[in-house]
Amino acid sequence: MPQGSLAGGLPTVVAQATPPGISALAIIRLTGSETLDILSRITQKPTTSFKPGRARLTYIYNSSGQLLDHVVATYYSAPNSYTGEDVVDISCHGGLTTPKSITTACIDFGAVPAPPGEFTKRAFVNGKLDLSQAEAVADIIRAKTEKSQRIGAAALGGMLSNEISSMREELIAIIGHMGAELDFLDHESTKVEKAEWASKISSLKNTLCSLLETFSGGRVFRDGALVVITGKPNVGKSSLLNTIIKEERVIVSVEPGTTTDAVDAHYDLGGIPVLFVDTAGIREAKTQIESIGIGIAKNYLSSAALVLWVWSADELPNELDAITSKPYFSAPTIIVINKSDLITGNHSKTKYSSVSGKYLFVSAKTGHNISRLLSEIETTLSLDVSVDQPLLTNKRHQTSLNSALISINRSLDTLGSGEPNELLLSDLGVCLSHLDTILGITTPDHILNSVFNKFCVGK
Repeated sequence: MPQGSLAGGLPTVVAQATPPGISALAIIRLTGSETLDILSRITQKPTTSFKPGRARLTYIYNSSGQLLDHVVATYYSAPNSYTGEDVVDISCHGGLTTPKSITTACIDFGAVPAPPGEFTKRAFVNGKLDLSQAEAVADIIRAKTEKSQRIGAAALGGMLSNEISSMREELIAIIGHMGAELDFLDHESTKVEKAEWASKISSLKNTLCSLLETFSGGRVFRDGALVVITGKPNVGKSSLLNTIIKEERVIVSVEPGTTTDAVDAHYDLGGIPVLFVDTAGIREAKTQIESIGIGIAKNYLSSAALVLWVWSADELPNELDAITSKPYFSAPTIIVINKSDLITGNHSKTKYSSVSGKYLFVSAKTGHNISRLLSEIETTLSLDVSVDQPLLTNKRHQTSLNSALISINRSLDTLGSGEPNELLLSDLGVCLSHLDTILGITTPDHILNSVFNKFCVGK
């Protein structure tokens, strides 16, 4: 769907823009051609009472004339609004009843309930945002850490869009020059000209590849990382989690097998939203409950971004190297030797010195090496990316750029094989269409619906 002005026919919509629940204030938002008329009717004031960009203290009434609340209503006239249409934000008292009654009143006066993402979708269609910026709005709302929020805000500000647009403009220039050559039927590209085309296309490919390389790190900052703590019973997995998050999140007992279900905890690790999961000890199940718990643990392990494989310093097997050298888990793994506080005396220290350089010894009890463990987790999870550079965080964007890269490679092969320029232009045109999909210049409706259906109602 190309961007442009919304023609008439779309209904005026209303939704609560703040989460429902007990609060001091809530915001009800209206957008559409009938916005100002509905505001006039629910306030029992003429439309001329509301000036664009001005907040007004007023009473709100329902369709029966019953007073609902004393509110602040702010009117934004098209096109100078978030959606590009007339918009009204009604700041009312919070709670479970008042915002709902005001929303109902707006519906009674002609508005319809807004579906998820409707306000941002209209902003996109009206050219207020491109599609990648619209998706960044959802990223900001869902951000779990300050760095996640900064990445979303940078994308909303156009950092990623500008990078894609720059590649797009360069590609259009190449296509334009090559197309101009085709207008001269007797003209054949010289070796020098072909070398110039190859250089420009290769430069574009390098820029595209550099952006693609940020996806792994960028995705971690946006979506977070699942870090699963596993190991045999009674090696101190639960104690380790409690020490990491500095909270008694998990019941700890000297009795093996205390944890029968997975217990998770969110943690901000240098800006990376980490979900630590403490799982049931891997062992032969003796009861159905244990069997279920071990099954849950295996499911988490299969989708982990990182595994902490915990052992106990007082029960290390002699064949530890052989055991841990096998690829037990598909995710990267850090071998953690817990209960280092039990290593005392010269004899014990000599016994463990041969493995101390291979594994990370920690003590959940004393906190020994916990900061080092967190540092290793952060290093393993985050690639060399900066939140101050254009970052690829969205799977849809990655898919489109991978498709664009395939077309770029095909165009270079076509150029190198001496095939007609028409084929080369076709490959470059396909590449351009994939870049356009990211920005929403040419994006099928089913993709747009998929994007905006993931938004919350009221945004």
